[in-house]
Formats: sequence, C-alpha cells, structure tokens
Amino acid sequence: MVVGGFRGIGVPLRRSVVSPGSFVLTLILATMLGNWSEGHAQSAGSSPTKLILDHALICTSDLVSIQQAFADVNLAPDFGGHHGHAATQMAQLGFQDGTYIGIEAPAIASTETNTPQSALMKANAGPCGWSVTSSDMKADLERLSRLGVKVGVPEGRSRTRPDGTTAEWQSASVGAGAPGSNLPFLIQDKTPRSNRAPRPSPSTVGTGLTGVAMVVLGVKNLNENIALFRKAYDWPAPRIEDHPEYGAKLAYFAGTPVILAAPSAPNSWLAQRLEKLDQCPIAFLLGTRDWKSTAAHFSQAPATNWFNLNISWFDVNKLQGVRLGVVGQ
Repeated sequence: MVVGGFRGIGVPLRRSVVSPGSFVLTLILATMLGNWSEGHAQSAGSSPTKLILDHALICTSDLVSIQQAFADVNLAPDFGGHHGHAATQMAQLGFQDGTYIGIEAPAIASTETNTPQSALMKANAGPCGWSVTSSDMKADLERLSRLGVKVGVPEGRSRTRPDGTTAEWQSASVGAGAPGSNLPFLIQDKTPRSNRAPRPSPSTVGTGLTGVAMVVLGVKNLNENIALFRKAYDWPAPRIEDHPEYGAKLAYFAGTPVILAAPSAPNSWLAQRLEKLDQCPIAFLLGTRDWKSTAAHFSQAPATNWFNLNISWFDVNKLQGVRLGVVGQ
C-alpha cells in the first residue's frame, strides 16, 4: 500500500535462500513476492505497513482570512484553485519532501458545499483530515476490507490551478467519519503528482522545514483506536505518555506519522472539541532538518518534549485556533 514512513522510504523484502533443486519453487515464490511488492498490499501477519503521508487538511469557512493568518506567522500558503467536483477552493503550503498542508473552504465563504467536510468547514475546524499516497488503490482497499476495516469506493477528483494546470486524482475513504478524520483516506494521482502538489511554497524555502511529519488525532477512546490502527496496519504497540499540560494522554506509533490523543480530563479543550466535532485531527507537526535554525527563523516558543522529541508550537491564537507545530531532535 502506501509505503514509506516518510516519502521515498520503502518496505524491505525478506530474502530466502533456495537450493538449486528447488528452482521451480523459487520462481513461484519470487513471482508471489513480486506481486506483493508491486501491489503494496499486505495480508494479516505480514510486516507493518509503512504509510506515505500525502497531505494534511485544514477546514475553514473563509479561505482568505486563514491564508492571511498563516502569512502572519511567515508561512504564506499559495492559492491552489477551485475543485471541479465540489463548490470548494483551496490553498496549499508545500514542502521540500512533496507533502503539503491543504486549506479547504467553500468557493463562496460560509456557503454549503455538500461535501463530507462541509460541517467541519462551517465550524472552522482547522485540522480536519489527512491522506496517504496509494500506488494501487484497488489492492489497498481490498486488503483493508479483508481485515474488517470499513472502506469507501474510489471517486474521481480534480482541481484547476490558477496557472491553468489541471490535476486529476482518485480518493477513497477508510474507516468511519469524514474522509481522513481518523484513518487516513487514500489518494492516487491520474495526472502527474506535481500538477496537484507543486513544491515547495516560497514561504517554506530556507526555513529548514522538510514537510508534514506527524498528524495528532483526537480520539474518544485511546485503547479502541490503538486497536484499530494496529489492525489496519499491523503496527507494534505504541508508546504512551500522559501530558496534562496538553490536556491529553498520547499514544505514539514509533516510526510512523501517527500520534493519538485522548482527553485527560472531561472538561479539557480536547474533550470539548471532540464533543463538538467528533474524532478528527487536532494538530499537525512539521519536520525540520535543523531544529535550532528553524526555531530561530520563526521565533518559536520554547520546546516541550513528547516521546523524546522536541515539539514547539506556532501561536494558536494567530492561526485562528489551528494547532501547528515543529518536531525535531
């Protein structure tokens, strides 16, 4: 499926030594292994699935307003154009590794879009979804369905950029809720990916930022969602930490882009958000090549520590409630 913890990292294949007398069996095994590799589909009990994070999604009712908010913290998104499949428009903040933050809004501020994210746009949810790249959507969906995970059907999508370039792709939801609100939705390009995700945005050049590194997902029940992700991707058990200063208990699947966050108190900001919006991403973390230079470039607040990683946040008030941070060593 969707392989590589970050872009370009593949799944290593186990190699077997076969005696000369078993040549036919060797060919059969090689063919099977090749088919598995090409389809990127994994069966239960196989190696953990490594996700290629495609993009993170922010939902808002007014695109112009939040574009300005991002520009005010020196991360100016580029206008990405209007969608051909819905009455929506978007801006994107592209990074060196090809990932991007997509900011989606109604084509006319605060109007109904009749999309799965419509309610999240109306609510100015901020972080609202995430996606992973698929090179064989049919195989990926069949693998997840065999595991008992709810999957949608591939649907055509398109967008025309301001320069006239058309991007076309397919996407498919996985799990409950709006696409990407918990398990990531799948995306597979029909036109070159550069049509959809030109990189990087001028405002990210020279900052040391590499791309969207982690998604923090708000969940109501930590154990249930740990089990869901482990079933879907055959991941080992996560590391768990309490962070009362953040109002959450966190579970991090090491080596993946996923952190789960459940409220640590019934009246916390996270509990209130889950009550209002249900389960969906609550924050995105950007990677960096050089923690110190990136922190200095953006005049970041002092770092906190999650799972032995430095985390520093942009001003949530300046970003209209969007929780966006930088993660590094």
